Amino acid sequence: MNTTIKKFAFFALMAVVILSFSIPASAQVGSGNNGKSYKLLAPLPCIPSQTPNATPCTSSGTGKVSLMQTINLGDYFQYVFNFLIAISAAAAVFMIVYGGFQYVTTDSWTGKNEGKDKFWNAITGLLMVLCAYLILKTVNPKLVALPAAIPPISADLLKQGKADQLAMQNGLNQLNEDAGAFQQQGQQSVNAARQAQNTVNDLQQQRSDLQSQLDTMRSQNLADTDPLAITNLETQIAQKDDQIKNAQATKIVESANSSMSNGVISQTLQNLSTQTLNSSMTLESINHEYQTGIDALTQIKNNSNTQLDQLNAPAQKQQVNDRASYAAAVLEVVKDQAIVNNISGSDAIYSQIKTSLDHIENLLPTVTDPALKADLQSRLQTAKDNYNTAKKKYDINSTYEL
Repeated sequence: MNTTIKKFAFFALMAVVILSFSIPASAQVGSGNNGKSYKLLAPLPCIPSQTPNATPCTSSGTGKVSLMQTINLGDYFQYVFNFLIAISAAAAVFMIVYGGFQYVTTDSWTGKNEGKDKFWNAITGLLMVLCAYLILKTVNPKLVALPAAIPPISADLLKQGKADQLAMQNGLNQLNEDAGAFQQQGQQSVNAARQAQNTVNDLQQQRSDLQSQLDTMRSQNLADTDPLAITNLETQIAQKDDQIKNAQATKIVESANSSMSNGVISQTLQNLSTQTLNSSMTLESINHEYQTGIDALTQIKNNSNTQLDQLNAPAQKQQVNDRASYAAAVLEVVKDQAIVNNISGSDAIYSQIKTSLDHIENLLPTVTDPALKADLQSRLQTAKDNYNTAKKKYDINSTYEL
């Protein structure tokens, strides 16, 4: 019996502590809102509550017992909390009386010791329950003064949960779709770069043939007898040189486009998609993926510009810079979308996203290619819409008082 009493005291103590910490702080909009009331299947005996605006008790009609016919969720938790304390106290008093009775009525020393143990164990259990209550109330009265208004679980909340899951799934689908699209663009650029290289090879062969003809004519001293033919060959060789330079510049541009689309953007999207599936996405991981992509874009752009400067190809250099600005803006949009869809909002996070969207807006004029600019504007508008929706929801939730 001694072990039984100790177990009872322990579980009574744990019940009080767990209930104290497990009941969430109330979310109450406005003032005087007691939440939705529920009609009880059977009335409950009223336990007076110190909670403001608690559900009032109504007479049972007998004049003896005050009963509660309806109750809201917050009051129900308060009732359970108070009821457990009352049960603990009643059980302790019963065990005190029982232990004292056993001590008085038995002549056996063993019986007297068992009665005395029951007596003191019951007192110890009661003190533990009351001390737990007092300690929690001293630390923070809210831990024991449960609120009267806890929002009920409604169809709207369930719909909102489903909507959040749907938004996350849509975000994941969009990541995978965009990753495939950019991977396809990258492959197209790879094919274009190969074609440009083949063009370079053909042009170099043609130039070599023209140079051989020119060398032959010069070796035959035809410069004086047929100067027009010499001049014509020299003109054709110069044209081939220009064509080779343009083809080489095109190859550099397409190689850069492939690296940016397939090697950077698509890879970043795939990494974020994997993190979403593994539920390992954090604000730090999103920013890391973004910064890694930006660093790779910068390196690709600088290497390509160096090669194009050697070819004196300013037009192609502008194409690379155009594509780099577009790719950087896309990565920033992807980062903002990932944060909105997967990270719990806060004032600091939404401020960061707003600043980022403004930065993307400022990047638009640097993208001169009409097709790239139109695509970026569409992505930016989608990001703004998602941000406004999430921010509106956050602003509504942040008006709830804990």
